[in-house]
Amino acid sequence: MEVLVLWLACGIIAAMIGARKGEGCLAFIAGILLGPVGIIGAVFSRGNRVECRFCRELIHRDATACPHCQREIKPPKPTGTMPCPLCKEYIPVGVGACPHCAGAIDWRISDRRQS
Repeated sequence: MEVLVLWLACGIIAAMIGARKGEGCLAFIAGILLGPVGIIGAVFSRGNRVECRFCRELIHRDATACPHCQREIKPPKPTGTMPCPLCKEYIPVGVGACPHCAGAIDWRISDRRQS
């Protein structure tokens, strides 16, 4: 009975650690199945985080600014897209109108502006 309570406690502790990293359910399952080893796995897991390219600290994947160095994190430019010359939102190359601002786009003119 004590072993069952210990394994349940390991699952809860691992879930609490994993929840801060965006993987609480997975950490709970690992804690239940592996006991104390599951807690260690949750501690050393990266979770749903990526490295800030400025300060190298782990931050949430969807963050717009790093909480450590306070620098703005710009999302990578999507491939096969260009900024709309009117609203500056990224749109697929070759569309006739921007889906964001509904402005008509002449790609021959906008290609010259981008150069």
